[in-house]
This record gives sequence, structure tokens and C-alpha cells, in this order.
Amino acid sequence: FKAEGLTMGLKATKSGSLVYLFVYGKTPLPLKAINTWNLKSIYTKAILSPRGANILRATLPGGGGLSRKTVVVMTKLFSRFLAPQFIKFYREQMAAAKN
Repeated sequence: FKAEGLTMGLKATKSGSLVYLFVYGKTPLPLKAINTWNLKSIYTKAILSPRGANILRATLPGGGGLSRKTVVVMTKLFSRFLAPQFIKFYREQMAAAKN
């Protein structure tokens, strides 16, 4: 899906949870940067795929069911705040790696 001009993924798990995915950057982040992100981030985790893609992932637990309002709020949080925050982090890391 598209949100805030960014392409994102959304999938449902067997347990009823929703997983938000966002892939960004042509150059893989160093594992040290991935670890830094994961230590600081509460709602998301950064993953480096086997193919070298930088993936931002957030899970909305749905074991007890999810209301439409909850999904809308999480979608806005992910697309308007968390993904742009990851973009900023990626750019900072890439700039620091050049220096």
C-alpha cells in the first residue's frame, strides 16, 4: 500500500496480528547500525534481509481482535512517523559511513 508517498507492505499472520513492512535504501546498512536502531526503537525492528534489503518491521498484535480504529492509528503511526524516522536514520548512517 502507499502512505505518505511511501510504498509499504502489510500482512496478516495466522494469529490475527498485522505486520507492517517498509523497505528502504539501495545500500545495506552495516549490522552495527541495524543493532543501534533496534536498541533504540520501541515499536519497530530493523532487519537486513539475506539479499541485503533494509527492512523496517512493526507488529500490531491481534490475538484479541483488532478494531478498525486501532489499525488506522497504527497505520498512521508507521507511515507518518516510524518509516520517516527510519529514512532519516538511514541517511545519517550512510553520510557517516562516507566520512
